[in-house]
This record gives sequence, C-alpha cells and structure tokens, in this order.
Amino acid sequence: MQLIEVSAIGVRAAIVRMTSPEAKLVWLIFPMIHLGESAYYEQVEQKMGECDLVLAEGVDSRIVSALTSSYRLAANSAREVVAQRSEPRAIGHMTVQQSDISGTEFDAAWGKMPIGLRLGIPLLAPLYGLWLRYVANPDDWQTKLQTDDLPSNEEVLLEGQEPAFFELVMHQRNEHLFHQILAVQERWGELGKVVGVAWGAKHIGAVVHYLSDRWNYIARSGEWVTVFDYTK
Repeated sequence: MQLIEVSAIGVRAAIVRMTSPEAKLVWLIFPMIHLGESAYYEQVEQKMGECDLVLAEGVDSRIVSALTSSYRLAANSAREVVAQRSEPRAIGHMTVQQSDISGTEFDAAWGKMPIGLRLGIPLLAPLYGLWLRYVANPDDWQTKLQTDDLPSNEEVLLEGQEPAFFELVMHQRNEHLFHQILAVQERWGELGKVVGVAWGAKHIGAVVHYLSDRWNYIARSGEWVTVFDYTK
C-alpha cells in the first residue's frame, strides 16, 4: 500500500479509512510528513474533524526536541514550507490523545545508545535543518519521502547498521502505540465511532498491519492530500 507518493507533480499523502467485519469502530490513518505546505496541514486537520479521537505522536523530552530541531529550522516561509504542529488542533467534537512513550522512558533508553549516536545526532540535526532551509533543492530530499506500508530495502539495510537507534525510535514507540490502539479497540470496538492515528509516515505501515492482523481491518477507501505541489 502506498502511503506517500512522490511524482513529477508533487508529493501526496494518503488518508486511509480502515474498516473491519468484526467491529463497528472505523480507523482513519494519517501518515504524517513533518515538513509541508501550510495547505497540507490545514486539509489534514479538517479531515481529523471527522474523528471522535485522534492518537497523536510526540515525546516530551529535551533530547527529542534537539533531534527534531531540523524541522523547525528548515521551515521557510519564502519556500512555503512549514513545520508540523506539535499537536493537532482539536476541531469540533474531536479530542487529541498523546499516544507516544514518555520523555522519561525515551531519555532512559537514549542513555544506553552508543556514545557516537548520543552525541552526534543531536549535533547534526540542526545542521541538517539549516542545510534544508538555505542550501537544498526539493529534489535533494523530497524524493526520499516515498513511503509504502512495508520498509524499503534501503531502510532495512540502514536499520541493520544502527539497530539500537531503530529499536527506540521506531519499534519501542510502535509497541506503545499498539497498546493505545488495543485499549481504544476494547473500549469502542462495538461503537460507531471514528478514531484517527496521526503519526509519522514511517510508523504507519506497522499500524496498518497491526489493525489488519489483529482485527481483520482492511483499507476501505483513501483520499490523497498534497504535501508539496510542484505545479505552482
């Protein structure tokens, strides 16, 4: 399943509606890109208004703030590039629930990382953000946004080189999210409610497969929203 599409006319993200013959609860899946045009985030938040609840990502940690500084530094109004809000705005009856690991849990796991990673990545992140803002062309990084529900060969190889980093940033956080999804499914599974999952696109494939494997959810429909429009 294609979640983020990169083509000659732009970058698009799929909003996927998942239903199951075993439950009344509907899941609305938002694979998020952390940098995009303001219209993209406006469309996503408008679509979130259909949800009763949105499970959002975000770790309250100074280390994570340093790691994600690249997004904030890369934001450039002249290029119509803005950073994703730390939390979606609540629209209508929708509420937002943080579904990520705690800052304390993240920091403790981060402290066990190889020292090269612990020191290097927080230092390189802001430099990468400045490179995106002042030097890089869209082709230098936006082509790498392409995302499917299964990891690419490149992503598998990269994880093999830094397994501890991916275990924390991807798998440990995914497992925490799965526990939140399970709690919602047990509470609302037989109710006609809509719950959204708004996490980074690289996490969403695991979410889709978890819902499918656990409760036989399938992608019933999809809607494309434009992240970057190259036709302007």
